[in-house]
Amino acid sequence: LGPVVGLLVFLFSLTQIYERAELVTYDWRFNVRDSVFGPPPMNSVLGTIDIDLESVEGEGRYQDWTRDKYTDVVRLLSDYGARLVAFDVFFIEPSTNSVSEKQIRSLKQVDARSIDNLLERSDYDAMFRRAIVDAGNVYLAQTVVVPDSVRPSEPRTEDESRALQTIRERAPKLLIDAGESTLARGTDFDPPLQTLREAARGFAYAQTVTDVDGARRRYPLVYQYEDVVFPSMALVMACDILAVPISAVEVDPGYHVRLPQAQMLDGKVQDLDIPIDLYGNMNVNWAGRWRDTFNHYPHMSLRRAARRQAQQDMLDEMKRLVASD
Repeated sequence: LGPVVGLLVFLFSLTQIYERAELVTYDWRFNVRDSVFGPPPMNSVLGTIDIDLESVEGEGRYQDWTRDKYTDVVRLLSDYGARLVAFDVFFIEPSTNSVSEKQIRSLKQVDARSIDNLLERSDYDAMFRRAIVDAGNVYLAQTVVVPDSVRPSEPRTEDESRALQTIRERAPKLLIDAGESTLARGTDFDPPLQTLREAARGFAYAQTVTDVDGARRRYPLVYQYEDVVFPSMALVMACDILAVPISAVEVDPGYHVRLPQAQMLDGKVQDLDIPIDLYGNMNVNWAGRWRDTFNHYPHMSLRRAARRQAQQDMLDEMKRLVASD
């Protein structure tokens, strides 16, 4: 038994050596391409809302953030005409109504009605839900638990069963038998809070795959949970932009994810094939360093802009009332 174990360890180590060598040449090929032809152009309308140091300093410790901080951003992005907004933040549990000492002391009298009004103004889940409904363009994130996770699989709850039925109705089509599929499997999942996901345009996972050196060069376009194909957030949003029903997408492990009759941004209509490996991963086309390549908008800056917008709206309303009298 000892020699067999030793041989397995040796083969595993050898596999990792070859994998690391492949990753080095993978990075080198992209660097050569960019130095010769330049990096691939990025669409100027794509951007990220960053929870950066400025945002944490302005809003306080991230673990203490209430959901009204996201409400302002959703409303402002809607006012600015954002086509789609996706959260890589998980809202899987109800938040607690938070009432500050200042709010309590501001009450003229403390009675049941005043307390109810105060609690209503502190129901951040309800406020966030209204903003999502009004915007109509928000996608929420869920998690998929993979086999090597430290978290054990647990029996499905009623809420997870309802969420799974929604995912099943919108799931891409697997072109081979589910039992023979090689797609990466999820052992469990955490959907967004029901009241929020029912208000959202959709929900999907936003996870990535880590290589042996810690970098992320692959993106799982799909996972498989039992017999259901879970589409990624990027795939769902791409289908939305290209006017392809997510249930019409075809998944062929080791070959491609096909978006049939995609309405391309240049006006053409064609089947769009995205190559994937046997596990459902696509290789990421490295476009450049994170900070230098994409449009970044600090969360705190948008919150300040939202407050200025609210003040301007109030002033405009006051002007309108004065002019009409």
